[in-house]
Amino acid sequence: SKANDVWVGTFNGGLNLFDKETETVRRYQHDPNNDFTISSDKVVALFEDKQEMLWVGTIDKGLNLFNPALGTSTRIQQENNNPKSLGSNTVFTIHEDKKGNIWVGTGGAGLNLLSAKNRAIGNYEFEVFSREHGLPSSSVFGILEEHDGMLWLSTNRGLTKFDPETKSILNYDSSHGLQGNEFNFGAYHVMPDGKFFFGGTNGVTAFYPDDIAPNNHVPPVVLTRFQRLNEVSSMNYARNT
Repeated sequence: SKANDVWVGTFNGGLNLFDKETETVRRYQHDPNNDFTISSDKVVALFEDKQEMLWVGTIDKGLNLFNPALGTSTRIQQENNNPKSLGSNTVFTIHEDKKGNIWVGTGGAGLNLLSAKNRAIGNYEFEVFSREHGLPSSSVFGILEEHDGMLWLSTNRGLTKFDPETKSILNYDSSHGLQGNEFNFGAYHVMPDGKFFFGGTNGVTAFYPDDIAPNNHVPPVVLTRFQRLNEVSSMNYARNT
């Protein structure tokens, strides 16, 4: 965008463009009679990509790819019975990585990936990573990228280090020194020197990613019940040694 332009996402006021030179505001809002407007006025995530297109996340109507030159929007939403669509219409955060992939943090469907390949051809199919894949929570509030491409995710159950290549996951919680397990959307930032900040209900967690050792703790396995022929049998639990 132009040097004097500031894009602002508002809750109930849609997408606003503030021109610092003229001190004027232009509003881009949802129009139920125009499919090329943004899908909702409840904007909670905003990201400008390398092509100067705006990705607009809403709290209730999914994702929008907004073209500032035309003032038009392409709506990308969850589709019933389509496992390759956006996993949730609650979008908390959007990030473009060094390879051109778009990562979307959602409420209810964890981390969603739109590959650079699909993005280039306008095929809005997503790969979803959620609790079934090892994330501690299905809500991802913030995404920051390390210099080596690793992604750090803030959730309502701690922080997660995610490897986009291997899809491996390392989870950290308050026992590792975080401000708490509950983080917030919109509360994340990386400094020019590479220091990460994630805000939550008990303050801010700040760290250099290179200084964080892997979480090597393996919790003990505890057996509390077993099934035989689909019937649950009670038992005194046994702990592995």
